[in-house]
Amino acid sequence: MSCYRTIVPVLCIRYRQDLESLSSYIVSSSSYLP
Repeated sequence: MSCYRTIVPVLCIRYRQDLESLSSYIVSSSSYLP
């Protein structure tokens, strides 16, 4: 699934931003683990 072929590219951009924020959240939360 190419983001450039989607009818609404904004959704793809939003999806990527959510993935980045989610990954950063996981990294920050995992830093609290022993």
